[in-house]
Amino acid sequence: MNKRAQNIVAESRFTLPVVVAYAIAVWLASGLLIPNIPITSSELLRGAWGQFLCFLVSAYLMVELNNSNALIRIYSRTVSSSFIVLFCAGNFLFSSIGGAITQLCVVVFFLTFFRTYQDRQSPGWTYYGFLCIGLASMVFTQILFYVPFLWAMMFFRLTSLSWRTFFASIVGLLTPYWFALPIAIYQGDITTTINHFTALADFQFPYEYTQLTFNKLLLLILTITLGITGTIHYWRNQSADSIRNRMFYGIFIQIWVITTVFIILQPQHYDMLIRILIISVSPLIAHFLSLTHTRITNIAFYVICGACLVLTLLNLWMPSLTF
Repeated sequence: MNKRAQNIVAESRFTLPVVVAYAIAVWLASGLLIPNIPITSSELLRGAWGQFLCFLVSAYLMVELNNSNALIRIYSRTVSSSFIVLFCAGNFLFSSIGGAITQLCVVVFFLTFFRTYQDRQSPGWTYYGFLCIGLASMVFTQILFYVPFLWAMMFFRLTSLSWRTFFASIVGLLTPYWFALPIAIYQGDITTTINHFTALADFQFPYEYTQLTFNKLLLLILTITLGITGTIHYWRNQSADSIRNRMFYGIFIQIWVITTVFIILQPQHYDMLIRILIISVSPLIAHFLSLTHTRITNIAFYVICGACLVLTLLNLWMPSLTF
């Protein structure tokens, strides 16, 4: 079988280094790595160095997510490469340190969450996974809305839900607050803590879609389109994967669908939710690009690369386009 361009790129050992170099160039072009004043030991988060570090660690952990779970059944770095390219397409997200922390926590969550597969006696990994959700909730409270769905996935997909893992998940969620609450009490700032949780009941009706700029809408449409493409491909070809991987990809599909609905219902949380959407869609489109080899899918590969490049350049040039 003659390999097409998409297969050569997907299986090449040079793909990830090239994509990382591309990402660094995008970060430099955005100007966010240049601090306003010289960096000292107490000012390491000036500019966007903290966000950039979270991005690099997230990209590396996406590699580990693929390696440790064999998400792609051939040698391929397309999972992490897809994540990097999609995130660079939304380079207007670079400036948020809260978003960067949330993104990193979600990637680590997937790494630990999948380790509980078919293990009802895994309170340790369950604890660490939900600890990540708890840490993310410190900067994005609404991520707690995912918790009931995650418990359902533990029961139906991972078959790891038991009383031990259920209580471990609760303890993991609460751990960050066990440290934060005494500090708030000591400082006499209980109001901030109360407001942090009351934000869960803060819904906007009617929905304020005017908050979505043209740039944000384009990234959302691109990511959802890739999610639909990857999902249809996976449903048609899942028989070639192990049952274990079918469960994992089922979780990715459910997460991106839930996140899409969340964005539609509460678009004010777009900047946080689009990160979760990108993380969950990346393995799906990577599976599509790595394991298809027809003329049509090769054309789709060029279209996807072109769309991501154009959107990256557009967001670098005009990051706040309005309708």
